[in-house]
Amino acid sequence: MIRHVLTGASVFLGFAVASFGCSSAQSVCQLICECQHCSDRTEEFTCAELEAQQASAEAYECGEKWEALLTCVEEKGTCNEKEADFTTRESGSCSDTQDIGGSCSTNADCQQGGGFPGNVTCSAGVCKVSVCTGSSSPCTSNDDCMGQGDDLCENEAEALENCIDAASGGAAPHF
Repeated sequence: MIRHVLTGASVFLGFAVASFGCSSAQSVCQLICECQHCSDRTEEFTCAELEAQQASAEAYECGEKWEALLTCVEEKGTCNEKEADFTTRESGSCSDTQDIGGSCSTNADCQQGGGFPGNVTCSAGVCKVSVCTGSSSPCTSNDDCMGQGDDLCENEAEALENCIDAASGGAAPHF
């Protein structure tokens, strides 16, 4: 269970949000910081950064695309409580392998010296380690690949980026 301790600054922020309505940027900021156990200073920075991105998107008349992205983050984002990490990426799969060098005739030939935390095997005379699909992160199970799959909000992020590019002639900052 995630615990959020209210301090003077966050109580003030809570009153400010209650008085003026909670923006999408603040809602997402709260989701992220609750998961990642942000310090007050980190939460202020994270919220300010999201609010600046929102203002930029609105300045380029891309507010709808911004809202679609934040709605996606709110609906599809997940918190890995064990790692205190908020992500919109799917869990990956521990189904790829990567050559780690060395010739072998059995799995035992690959167990010495490599220090790889993943499943090390001998395949076609070469030592290989199991890695998360699409990355080179060693793994022993799919649980080791959390947050390393496809980004569930990639389409919304691209739509926002395309909107801003079109409005700015490609000169705007990218999110």
